[in-house]
Amino acid sequence: MTTVAIVAFPLANETIFARQFTANLTMANLYFGYQPIESVYWSLAIELGFYGMMAAVFALNQLRRIEVLGTIWVLISAFVFKIFPAIGAVIPWRLQAATALPWAPLFFAGILLYRMRVQGANTTRLILLAGCLAVLISRYTMGYALGSIGVFAVFTFACAGWLPFLKWKPLTILGAISYPLYLVHQSIGMRIQDAVVTRLGANAYWGLAGALICVVSLAAAVSYGVERRTQRWLRERFARNWRA
Repeated sequence: MTTVAIVAFPLANETIFARQFTANLTMANLYFGYQPIESVYWSLAIELGFYGMMAAVFALNQLRRIEVLGTIWVLISAFVFKIFPAIGAVIPWRLQAATALPWAPLFFAGILLYRMRVQGANTTRLILLAGCLAVLISRYTMGYALGSIGVFAVFTFACAGWLPFLKWKPLTILGAISYPLYLVHQSIGMRIQDAVVTRLGANAYWGLAGALICVVSLAAAVSYGVERRTQRWLRERFARNWRA
């Protein structure tokens, strides 16, 4: 859909090549040297690296040690990117992405928050979460640090059940469709906003409102019409194969 929007309504200096499009279908295009068709898709290569590592942990039956493995992962990240950044500078980008090493504090924080939500918080998990935050903010500016502290606090309180208003139905729906919304919001949203403002002569606020309504609706259609159905089908197949 993003490719169709870009090809049908091209902007200045914006082109997509057939090989670039094909490589993007794998979501590993950056490993092959092809730029993402959408700038915000840069993170997909890192996410795939994380999924690959988690698949290996699962296959080796090491999920029970995930907190120990995560701690080692974050310590390595801090060692090569903060304590001795000269080492991190020579690590090939593809290896960094495949191991998600620069982003280890974020990924491990997500694992810890999930475990806190499902299994409950304890002193060890809170200390590890604080460690992830400390490693993360030590490498960035004060503004980024303050933002990270705020995000970590909200997620921690939410996982602890201290923010019940987040269960409000409209917010849970937005949360459910957030990933498809990430995938469709930029190029499609920009073109809708431009059409409302430039072609219809409306002001920028109407353009923003039109873009938001359209991309949220599209994300909901993708989530409920494609994503959830595919997940259900995959889980059913996995369950049958697991029983077999």
